Parts: sequence; structure tokens; C-alpha cells
Amino acid sequence: MNTSLIPLTAETEDLLEAVRSADILVGIPSFNNAGTVGHVVRAVGAGLAKYFHGHRAVLVNADGGSTDDTPTIVAHTMVDLEPLFISDRQSTLHRIVTPYHGIPGKGSAFRTIFEIARRLKVKACAVVDSDVRSITPEWMELLLHPIIKEGYDYVAPYYRRHKPSPTASPILLPEPSTGRRSVSRSAEISDSPESWPNTISKSTSGSPMWRASESTFG
Repeated sequence: MNTSLIPLTAETEDLLEAVRSADILVGIPSFNNAGTVGHVVRAVGAGLAKYFHGHRAVLVNADGGSTDDTPTIVAHTMVDLEPLFISDRQSTLHRIVTPYHGIPGKGSAFRTIFEIARRLKVKACAVVDSDVRSITPEWMELLLHPIIKEGYDYVAPYYRRHKPSPTASPILLPEPSTGRRSVSRSAEISDSPESWPNTISKSTSGSPMWRASESTFG
């Protein structure tokens, strides 16, 4: 039975029926990111294999109608585990590549990612940008370990910035607009997805949705 709060394609519904449940979901919103998304997929796959071997993991690409090969690259990029000395491990990474519905923007992509996370009853959901070139496998540990292993509900990065003064020393600042963060199943994230206003759907960062309210994982 279809229990989606957000419309999903028939193909995505079939994939959800096949996967049924997962421990970890990593979402990658995208739009015409063929030049960078392959590197992101390799880093995510290698990080999950290295740090969360034995956990059932799903990678979800919510695409905004790319006219390049972004979805194809996500679906078919191979993950080379030999440099990490874990080539003998069997990958449990399932991939779901799906368009998102609604107003174009990262907020709408997050709706689809969180709906799939809710349906699969994941313990932790992380989101990374499809155009980030600095991602490494270690990002998966940094984003997901505090949730999976330590019981935290929300993880977001801090970045070193300089104060606007010629004599100031570097300081650490939160980056609310970044597309790199993770949440637990019990974290309370905004209202139920179907009630999100259009301003969130249009958002390029999706950051307004992270205020605590009612869980989308249900």
C-alpha cells in the first residue's frame, strides 16, 4: 500500500518495496551536476563501507530534472574500495535515483529524501551536496557516527572563518546554509512535509526546515 506523504514515482515505489528498510540513508539533491556528482557518490560509498560496514545503507539522489547525465552517473558510478584496504567487504549500498516533485529548489529535494527516509524507517539520514569537491569518505563518519553510535539527533559542520578585522584570529562558526548535515529518526524536523510553505520548497539551502517541530520520520 502506498503510504507516501509526498508523491513518488512508480519506479521509486517499486524500489522501496524491494529495499523495505534501512539503517542509514544518505541523500544527494542534484540539478545538472554531472561534473562533480560522481566524486560525491564514490566518497559516500567508500565512507559507508569503511565506517558502517554491516549497516544497511541507501543512497538517494533527488534530482530536479537534470538535462545532463547526473542521474545516470549516480546510478552507475563504481566505488573503488581497494585504496581503503576494504576491497574484501561486500557493499550493502542500495541506490534510489528519483525526480522530486513540486517547486524547483533544494527544499523540494529534501522533501523527497525525508519521505523516503520515513518510509524506510532509517535510524539516521545525512544530506550532502552534489557539487562539493572537498568531500572525503571520512565525512560519513563525521556526520553519522554521533547519531548511530552516540545517540545524538542532529549533526551540522562548523567551519573556520576569519573575523572582519586585519588583526583577528580565526574562529569557528556554524554554517546554517550548508548542504552537509544529518539527523536521527527521532529528531523533530519542521512540520510534516506536505505542510511546508513554498518558501522552504524554493530554498537553495533548505535550512529553514531544520527547526524543531514535528518529526517527518514518523
